[in-house]
Amino acid sequence: MALSEGEWGLVLKAWGNVESDPAGVGQAVLLRLFHDHKETQNHFPKFKNLSAAELQSSGDVRTHGQVVVNKLTELLKKKGNHADILKPLAESHSKKHKIPVQNFELISEVIVKVMSEKMPDFGADGQAALRKALKVVVTDLGNLYEC
Repeated sequence: MALSEGEWGLVLKAWGNVESDPAGVGQAVLLRLFHDHKETQNHFPKFKNLSAAELQSSGDVRTHGQVVVNKLTELLKKKGNHADILKPLAESHSKKHKIPVQNFELISEVIVKVMSEKMPDFGADGQAALRKALKVVVTDLGNLYEC
């Protein structure tokens, strides 16, 4: 499932807003992920036993959110030619962190939701293109996974 240049353009244009505040957007994404999919919090040892209020005020959540956004920025800018970045990510998340591939599908949808809430001009076309781009990343990640 390849994206057209036009679709990549929509994704990267919208993603520019995310790049301007990676820690803030990353924090919002993780907080929404933990709220909407509580079970995902168990995969983060630092966050596993924190309440919603503790998560909200945790600098570690903000820092990890920034790491997630920065890595996703690298991946998206590769426009699907991301094997060099994705392979070590797949290895660490499958072997060391034991994160199910399905969690990447969950966070992908959360990313689209958070962006649509934070960016009123992020319309249906942009959302569809981002979903498609994230699907490419998650599919390729899953193909590299070794559980």
